[in-house]
Amino acid sequence: MPNDRHYIGGHEFSQWLHQQHGKSAMKEAIERHYKWPFLGFGYALKRSTGHWPATLYTQFTDHLQARRTESLHGKSASETEVTELALHGKKGVHIRRPLWIDDQTLLMHGMFYNSPAGFYLYNLDVRNFHLLLEHRSVEDFRFSFDRNRGELYFADYVTDGRYDNTYRARLFRFDMKSQKKSAVSHDNRLFAPSPGNRMLALQPHGSGNRIVSIDRSDESLTPFAETDGTSTIEEVRQHSLHNLVAVIARKGSVQALWVAPSGDLQENLKGEPDIAFENGSVFDLDWHSSQKKLLFSSDHTGNLNVYEYEPEAARVTQVTQSKFNAFEASYSPDGSRIAYIIHKGDRHIPVILTRSGFAGRILPPDEWVPSSPLLRMSKGPADQDQASAGTNWQQQSYQAGFSWLSPRTILPLYESVSNGKHKYGLSFMSTDPLAIHTYSASVSYLNQRPWHDTSYTYSGFHPGFRVSSYNRPSFPLLRNGGPESAQFSRFLLQNTGFSLQIPYHFTFERNTRFTRLSVTPEYNLSRVRFLGSGLSSGPLTSFKTLHSTSLHILLDYRIRQFRRDVQPNKGWTFFGQMDYNLNGSTFNFKTDGSLYRGAFSGRRGTSLGLFNYFSPLQRWNQSLRVGGQVILQTGLNTYSRQNLFSNAFSEEIFAGIGRIGYLSTRYTIPLLYPDDGGLLFPVYLSNIYFVLFSQTAGNLARDSFTDVINRSRTALGAGIRTRIKLSNLSFDLGVGFGYEPSRNQWSLIIGRF
Repeated sequence: MPNDRHYIGGHEFSQWLHQQHGKSAMKEAIERHYKWPFLGFGYALKRSTGHWPATLYTQFTDHLQARRTESLHGKSASETEVTELALHGKKGVHIRRPLWIDDQTLLMHGMFYNSPAGFYLYNLDVRNFHLLLEHRSVEDFRFSFDRNRGELYFADYVTDGRYDNTYRARLFRFDMKSQKKSAVSHDNRLFAPSPGNRMLALQPHGSGNRIVSIDRSDESLTPFAETDGTSTIEEVRQHSLHNLVAVIARKGSVQALWVAPSGDLQENLKGEPDIAFENGSVFDLDWHSSQKKLLFSSDHTGNLNVYEYEPEAARVTQVTQSKFNAFEASYSPDGSRIAYIIHKGDRHIPVILTRSGFAGRILPPDEWVPSSPLLRMSKGPADQDQASAGTNWQQQSYQAGFSWLSPRTILPLYESVSNGKHKYGLSFMSTDPLAIHTYSASVSYLNQRPWHDTSYTYSGFHPGFRVSSYNRPSFPLLRNGGPESAQFSRFLLQNTGFSLQIPYHFTFERNTRFTRLSVTPEYNLSRVRFLGSGLSSGPLTSFKTLHSTSLHILLDYRIRQFRRDVQPNKGWTFFGQMDYNLNGSTFNFKTDGSLYRGAFSGRRGTSLGLFNYFSPLQRWNQSLRVGGQVILQTGLNTYSRQNLFSNAFSEEIFAGIGRIGYLSTRYTIPLLYPDDGGLLFPVYLSNIYFVLFSQTAGNLARDSFTDVINRSRTALGAGIRTRIKLSNLSFDLGVGFGYEPSRNQWSLIIGRF
């Protein structure tokens, strides 16, 4: 769902469910769904509440409508001075924290369905909106702009090169003149910067955050202000002219505002806040450029609105009276206008409001001056034993136990293999809570025989390892007669054994672009034999032992994909695989009066390829992938053609050929998204999209390049695909057609294309 609506809606629904059906209703439903996932979450809700989801949905939406009607009662329906900024061509608009560069230019962070995430500039004179820096931000979006230096300061997560899903917050500086980005105080986990007379930022400290001062010359850190262990600082803003610092901190269950001279801040944080609301919190600070006025937002009325605080006059004035949430406001340089965000539907839209359009309601002090009950709430636990309970934790070594062996995911398995045969089965997967031990397994049935493939991955040290046990089928083609024969027959090859892999991954970049190198060496010890391909055929040879090694390499370089893209729209993917048999074995057998030979001696193979992604119509999330691959193999073919050539070809092409090259294209056109409305499915539907594809393959063993081109085979195709999820079952479904011009042959394709 866009902009986390799925998770926000889930939180709202859970709260309502607790109010209507008891605090254990959701817990019971989740536990029942975990035990019986195939019955679906709707059945679990029915058992815990007594109502089916359709009834619960009607009750929940009625509740939301009544609450919204109540919250809008008495609010101004018209804000004549508000101007929405036009963002033509942008879909899924999610703008955050507009800041004024000058009287006519705004700086803001934007995320969209069809454009890069990053920092954008909006010129109010010409209504021009363009990308300044393609980069993400940490989720609080508390970036700052230093008008005196012309520098943007923001924080983002930097991925660890070796360990997946491991990040560290880092502060960055972007110089508007040189257009260069640089890190500020490496690896100190800084965020929420506030430039001014000194450079301030927040840093994790204990169980909360503290304010640190950054020396501009050597980037060393000095603690500036911190709170005790029962509270944490959420935001800091210092005035550019006056010696004032504003801080939002959370004490106990109260998130409030403190304003003090910089030298008195540490002491003031120990006392009462300047502003605290009983039924809401304080967010989003911004100082007036010259006057002692401060903008903030609060949700104490049920909706977020913008307010202005004047510390010397001890006065709080309501600025917006919006039908929608209004937040993240900032003053223009002369203070005559403010820019802020309204949450309208599923979009975050930037707007401008002139001072003459301010709501102007002065809040009575009893709304925002901290009261005695509110101050007691901010003290934290009253019971000293409860307050010190966190110091009595006992440490012990992590033990995974054996409960993780119970499958967490069970999925049906189906595969269409060569010669019109079909494989059916089940796959299982599970992992322990820290993902140190992980296994996957599949059992299947093909040709009246059982097959299996099981792997175990250990990641308790870097880079870890993976061991596998398998009994796999394949259907290679063998020549009927001598090496010059053009006649081939297909047989079932049984390959059973063990393998050891050491997967090594290094991530260079994981931001709006993704760059990663994966290198995986592998050793295989297996036993192979040939069987007849018929349903009741028995063994044609005895088992022989093979030792082999392989090396898999994958490089994703600067891959970029927007939220609604079906495939990447920028970047390169390079891939390669090399296989080599360490010992030799040759099978010679006779069946149906013909002699066949399967040679594993000197068997080796190399596969090299690449994909390049383009977006000729980025605005509509369309993407083109162009790729090529070269296969070089000797002996019995190393690589299966099942996953190499498209099903659009009228027959299996280049049988028995060891040197093959092909070019391919794939163009994706999104057609429909369920969150746009108009669709109702009993499953989670990701999207529906149209695919155009082509593949041209050639025999590289030909004598000349001209001969390769003249004897190449080309297939074209098109189809409709969709991705759906039913409970914990994921499906990627498609139906289309293929056409081979040289054979004038049409084919129906179901599955992969």
